[in-house]
Amino acid sequence: MAAALLGTGATAAELSATIEGSVWSKYLFRGVPYTDGSVAQPALTLLLGGEWTVTTWMNIDLANANRAAGRPTETDVTLRWAPAVSGVLRPFLGLATSVISQPSEATGTSAELAAGLRGQPLEGSAARWLPALEVSLWHEVLEYDDSFVELAAERVIPLGGWADRTLRITAGWAGGHYHSYFFGTDHAGWSDGSCTAELGRSVGDRWRVSLMTQYQTLLSPAIRSASRERHGESDW
Repeated sequence: MAAALLGTGATAAELSATIEGSVWSKYLFRGVPYTDGSVAQPALTLLLGGEWTVTTWMNIDLANANRAAGRPTETDVTLRWAPAVSGVLRPFLGLATSVISQPSEATGTSAELAAGLRGQPLEGSAARWLPALEVSLWHEVLEYDDSFVELAAERVIPLGGWADRTLRITAGWAGGHYHSYFFGTDHAGWSDGSCTAELGRSVGDRWRVSLMTQYQTLLSPAIRSASRERHGESDW
């Protein structure tokens, strides 16, 4: 479960900034548990010229599961280019770096190259009730040499103007080197799946508050078995 507060402010004609603060009951990433306890996750995103964004994101343990309560355990910096090709399709390219200090088995610096495509139905068209669809490819270049592919579907449902509900479903596929690094098995195949529900409301012109809940699970029997052996669970 999470609560989030997001704010956006324009600082110049070609520059804007978004700040976000979330509190989650656990920190999981692609079906990998990083903190078995509450965390705070602040983020700052700078929008440069309408197509480029730079995001700095941090995970701070609030519980003492990693013996790091009150301290940052991960810092990410992501550079993303997303040109507006049309009103429906939006491709993107990106580079993400992560510096992790806890948990000990994940300590290190990683870097991923990313490419993807998002299809968003046009507002006012007959297809506006369809979900947005996204496919993305992430390739790690430092810790291991392998790729992760994510498929996602997202639907925003207005609730009478006072709030909106967002539903997002994802499924990931990864190669053997990826699964060996995170789970100890060289099985290549479907990796993880997730379902996220968010209830959000705008507060004024620049702020948004929301409540979120998420379910994550591992999909392949081989990965589920390896995760239970290494992490103790395969569903969260």
